[in-house]
Amino acid sequence: MANRSVELSNVIPEKNISSPITFTSNQSVYCSWRVFVAAGYRIKIHFNSFDLVNSTNCSKAAVQLVEKRGLFSISLGRYCGRKVPDDIVSSLGFVTVIYTATNGSTLPHPGFQASLSLQPASENI
Repeated sequence: MANRSVELSNVIPEKNISSPITFTSNQSVYCSWRVFVAAGYRIKIHFNSFDLVNSTNCSKAAVQLVEKRGLFSISLGRYCGRKVPDDIVSSLGFVTVIYTATNGSTLPHPGFQASLSLQPASENI
């Protein structure tokens, strides 16, 4: 699974994404979703399920959320383990969701499933 783009709009205000299902223990995984919305909106990320291997610094498997601000990338969070992260709302209209897993770290952990939704920038969460 490679890089994917997700555009949220008034026509498609929500999209679900999930980690790929892997069946072999010798497979490394890298997936990214570039999520963007029109000016005046932000992106809300809600994790419906979350079960990644827990490791020091999330080195074996992780979901990372990154905002791009000009030349700089700002991490909104890096998550692993079984605790479902709280909802995250971007401060900008562009977020990259990155999922990585090293050899063997996906078994028996099923990964994550998240809802990405359009959020008016003026709305307080």
